[in-house]
Amino acid sequence: MSQSSRCANRVVEVNVFLHEEGAEREIEKLLKSMVTYNKLLEIKRITSAATNTAFMCVLGGGETDRVFVRINGEMTRGLVDREEEKKNMKKLFVLGLWEILVGTFANGIVLRGCRGKEIGNETLLERGPGLQVARKIRGWHEKTRAEYGDVCLFDRMRGFVSGFCVGKEEGWEGIEEETVFVEQEIEFLRARIEKSEFRNLVSLCHNDLHHMNIIYDEESKSMEFIDLEFCFENFCLYDVGVYFEALCDYTNFCQGVSREYQLEWLSEYFCGDTEMAQKAYRELPLYGMCTNLFWMIYTVYLRNQTNTDYDYEKWYYLFKKSFLAKRRMFETDM
Repeated sequence: MSQSSRCANRVVEVNVFLHEEGAEREIEKLLKSMVTYNKLLEIKRITSAATNTAFMCVLGGGETDRVFVRINGEMTRGLVDREEEKKNMKKLFVLGLWEILVGTFANGIVLRGCRGKEIGNETLLERGPGLQVARKIRGWHEKTRAEYGDVCLFDRMRGFVSGFCVGKEEGWEGIEEETVFVEQEIEFLRARIEKSEFRNLVSLCHNDLHHMNIIYDEESKSMEFIDLEFCFENFCLYDVGVYFEALCDYTNFCQGVSREYQLEWLSEYFCGDTEMAQKAYRELPLYGMCTNLFWMIYTVYLRNQTNTDYDYEKWYYLFKKSFLAKRRMFETDM
């Protein structure tokens, strides 16, 4: 969206609650309070899931713009802290790191459409786009530095574990043993992180940086990160670990990206400091374990809290397989 259609180039906050049913009728009124346009040309419901419902709107004015209206789903509570999400979005907007935010309303957000499309892993494995991600993540991290004490990763994990054995009527065979396992591994990782050279490298991280959350425009070479549902203060190498993990074959998380790719990417992230890149490469399995364990735990929690028909157990054990492989690798190198 052109800057002229923004209200004083700031995030517009409107205290309006949109109901999912019949939202199309309310959206036009909402948009008129946020952006300048002549006519709402099209409104289309594009997603309807447990955590949110999204609409794509085409606006006619001096130019045709697209905006996206996202209404938070009823089953969000306990899964995503929407107030924290809004706070982080606005912080990134002010810092010039996330300019696609147009405005917020009581139970959702409005985003500017950005040029490009979801990037594929095959493109991310190319040198140019891959290193561009490294520079963009570095920019986020450098401008949002935080303290070790701000990290709540392990507390979040424990909070999700508390909901493991409740929710679904049908049981998950072996869930009691898995609960004990993840509780032990949380403490194992917490203790290991305490000894990590990179434990104090903390920033406001994306925490879910897979290819579907990276929009890339081939023509302009511009890149935008989207979907900040899991954005919070965290270890920077956790963000890196998520990115590398997402480049793996989803049917075999243990088949990771090459050592050469990781070292070149890390060298770019650390502004050409190859020594830091080598050190980070050696410690990445530790932070990769953190990402695996988080998604193991979140997968079980999501299964118990939602009614979606999805093979959560399959994904839990895929993440666990990757976790155990890294654990063996990390212990061998110690």
